[in-house]
Amino acid sequence: VNKGILDEHAVAEAIARQLGLPLISLVPARLDHAVARMVRRNLAERHLCVAVAQRDREVVLAMANPQDLVAIDHVEMTTGRRVIPAVATPTNILATIARVYAGN
Repeated sequence: VNKGILDEHAVAEAIARQLGLPLISLVPARLDHAVARMVRRNLAERHLCVAVAQRDREVVLAMANPQDLVAIDHVEMTTGRRVIPAVATPTNILATIARVYAGN
Protein backbone atom coordinates (compact mmCIF):
# COMPACT_ATOMS: atom_id res chain seq x y z
CA VAL A 1 0.00 0.00 0.00
CA ASN A 2 2.73 2.49 0.96
CA LYS A 3 4.52 2.04 -2.36
CA GLY A 4 1.34 2.70 -4.31
CA ILE A 5 1.03 -0.83 -5.65
CA LEU A 6 -2.48 -1.21 -4.23
CA ASP A 7 -4.65 1.60 -2.97
CA GLU A 8 -6.28 1.24 0.43
CA HIS A 9 -9.72 0.64 -1.08
CA ALA A 10 -8.40 -2.36 -3.03
CA VAL A 11 -6.78 -3.69 0.15
CA ALA A 12 -9.99 -3.21 2.15
CA GLU A 13 -11.97 -4.89 -0.63
CA ALA A 14 -9.60 -7.87 -0.60
CA ILE A 15 -9.80 -8.18 3.21
CA ALA A 16 -13.60 -8.05 3.12
CA ARG A 17 -13.78 -10.64 0.36
CA GLN A 18 -11.26 -12.96 2.07
CA LEU A 19 -13.07 -12.80 5.42
CA GLY A 20 -16.58 -12.82 3.98
CA LEU A 21 -17.42 -9.47 5.58
CA PRO A 22 -19.22 -6.46 4.16
CA LEU A 23 -17.17 -3.52 2.87
CA ILE A 24 -18.69 -0.28 4.14
CA SER A 25 -18.23 3.15 2.61
CA LEU A 26 -18.86 5.52 5.49
CA VAL A 27 -20.80 8.70 4.83
CA PRO A 28 -20.56 10.77 8.02
CA ALA A 29 -23.58 12.90 7.11
CA ARG A 30 -25.78 9.77 7.00
CA LEU A 31 -24.26 8.09 10.03
CA ASP A 32 -26.19 8.13 13.31
CA HIS A 33 -23.70 10.02 15.47
CA ALA A 34 -25.31 8.70 18.67
CA VAL A 35 -24.53 5.15 17.51
CA ALA A 36 -20.99 6.10 16.48
CA ARG A 37 -20.40 7.69 19.88
CA MET A 38 -21.18 4.38 21.60
CA VAL A 39 -17.45 3.86 21.07
CA ARG A 40 -15.24 6.38 22.88
CA ARG A 41 -13.14 8.57 20.60
CA ASN A 42 -9.79 7.39 21.97
CA LEU A 43 -10.81 3.77 21.40
CA ALA A 44 -12.06 4.54 17.87
CA GLU A 45 -8.82 6.34 16.98
CA ARG A 46 -6.53 3.74 18.56
CA HIS A 47 -8.19 0.82 16.80
CA LEU A 48 -9.46 2.59 13.65
CA CYS A 49 -13.08 1.62 14.11
CA VAL A 50 -16.52 3.27 14.08
CA ALA A 51 -19.85 1.92 15.29
CA VAL A 52 -22.25 2.23 12.36
CA ALA A 53 -25.41 0.43 13.46
CA GLN A 54 -26.99 -1.26 16.42
CA ARG A 55 -29.65 -3.89 16.73
CA ASP A 56 -30.80 -5.84 19.73
CA ARG A 57 -27.63 -6.63 21.68
CA GLU A 58 -25.26 -6.14 18.73
CA VAL A 59 -23.25 -3.29 17.27
CA VAL A 60 -21.94 -3.25 13.70
CA LEU A 61 -18.35 -2.00 13.80
CA ALA A 62 -16.61 -0.69 10.68
CA MET A 63 -12.94 -1.57 11.14
CA ALA A 64 -9.71 -1.14 9.23
CA ASN A 65 -8.62 -4.49 10.69
CA PRO A 66 -11.64 -6.68 11.43
CA GLN A 67 -9.35 -9.31 12.95
CA ASP A 68 -8.26 -6.94 15.74
CA LEU A 69 -9.57 -9.01 18.65
CA VAL A 70 -8.37 -6.46 21.22
CA ALA A 71 -10.53 -3.78 19.57
CA ILE A 72 -13.51 -6.12 19.42
CA ASP A 73 -13.09 -7.05 23.09
CA HIS A 74 -12.78 -3.39 24.14
CA VAL A 75 -15.87 -2.37 22.21
CA GLU A 76 -17.87 -5.32 23.54
CA MET A 77 -16.84 -4.50 27.11
CA THR A 78 -17.58 -0.78 26.85
CA THR A 79 -20.87 -1.08 24.94
CA GLY A 80 -22.19 -4.29 26.48
CA ARG A 81 -23.02 -5.46 22.94
CA ARG A 82 -21.64 -8.18 20.69
CA VAL A 83 -19.57 -6.77 17.83
CA ILE A 84 -20.44 -7.62 14.24
CA PRO A 85 -17.32 -6.61 12.25
CA ALA A 86 -17.35 -4.94 8.85
CA VAL A 87 -14.50 -3.47 6.79
CA ALA A 88 -13.81 0.17 5.92
CA THR A 89 -10.69 2.00 4.75
CA PRO A 90 -8.49 3.70 7.35
CA THR A 91 -8.90 7.07 5.61
CA ASN A 92 -12.67 6.73 5.60
CA ILE A 93 -12.70 5.76 9.29
CA LEU A 94 -10.42 8.64 10.33
CA ALA A 95 -12.52 11.18 8.40
CA THR A 96 -15.66 9.80 10.03
CA ILE A 97 -14.12 9.95 13.51
CA ALA A 98 -13.09 13.57 12.93
CA ARG A 99 -16.62 14.47 11.85
CA VAL A 100 -18.50 12.49 14.51
CA TYR A 101 -16.42 13.76 17.42
CA ALA A 102 -15.91 17.33 16.15
CA GLY A 103 -15.92 19.71 19.09
CA ASN A 104 -15.32 16.95 21.63
